[in-house]
Amino acid sequence: MKVKFITIASLVLTLCFAVSIFVFSGQSADVSKAHSTVITERVDEIVNQGEGKYSFGQLHHFVRKSAHFLEFMGLGLFAFLTVESWRPKLWRNAARAQIFAACYAVSDELHQLYSAGRSCEIRDMLLDSAGAAIGILIAIACCLIIRSIKKPE
Repeated sequence: MKVKFITIASLVLTLCFAVSIFVFSGQSADVSKAHSTVITERVDEIVNQGEGKYSFGQLHHFVRKSAHFLEFMGLGLFAFLTVESWRPKLWRNAARAQIFAACYAVSDELHQLYSAGRSCEIRDMLLDSAGAAIGILIAIACCLIIRSIKKPE
């Protein structure tokens, strides 16, 4: 059986997102905070431009939650593309990818219980799952557009 390039590429990217999520979850609270603080400082420069519209704490919270959302958006998108490129069944594969991402979100939060200073948050599981759902919807939209272009008239 010939495996398509898109299947392998999607699988590799899914694994990359899964591993990076695992690594970030394994960081202690101090290391995680240090990394997100660097990004928050840059966001502060761009958003506030010296005017102080948003507090550093508000921006830091936004950056940390956005990271959760975006990591899982990528995971959901590539997990969907992996299964869809293997055996095209759009909505069934969307459900498969969402279940996978939601289970990974739960395992991610449980993993954080074993990282110094970190906790397991149900709201983060929901945010992660929402990110995956958006990634899956983006992938579905792309698949539908490509199929409509390729469709012979």
